[in-house]
Amino acid sequence: MRIPGVGLEPTPRQPKCRVLADYTTPDRGSVYARQGRRSIRAACEHRFVSRRLLIEFTEAELRKAIAESLSWAETLRRIGYCPSGGNPRTIQRYARRWNIDASHFDPDAARRRGLQRARRPLNEILVRRSTYSRGHLKRRLYSAGLKERRCEMCGQGEE
Repeated sequence: MRIPGVGLEPTPRQPKCRVLADYTTPDRGSVYARQGRRSIRAACEHRFVSRRLLIEFTEAELRKAIAESLSWAETLRRIGYCPSGGNPRTIQRYARRWNIDASHFDPDAARRRGLQRARRPLNEILVRRSTYSRGHLKRRLYSAGLKERRCEMCGQGEE
């Protein structure tokens, strides 16, 4: 049986990591302060890994990827990184540091590339019961030179 109000006192929170609790309480004379360290990074190196040490590409690889790409996102994909988060800023920083020219990047290239579709060949369109739009078909025939811009009944042109 449960008695209301009894046994519901909050339990004191225990730190998840005793090592971290010892290092992060400077009011108790923390270990890192007693050892003359300015940061806890040296004592807990396994917990705080420098991101500067984690780049997995060389200058030559980045130069090649930038030369073959039209955007920072494409460059990231070529060197095996995800094109989101802080990754674009990271490779831009390295490109500046290593004096890699990226002036050929086109901000609209990806948009234009995404809008282009492979055209269906005319022999697939010019079949019985085709669902291809008549207006689009006419434009395709004009551009291919298979149809002239004049009336087929009276021969009057658009002039």
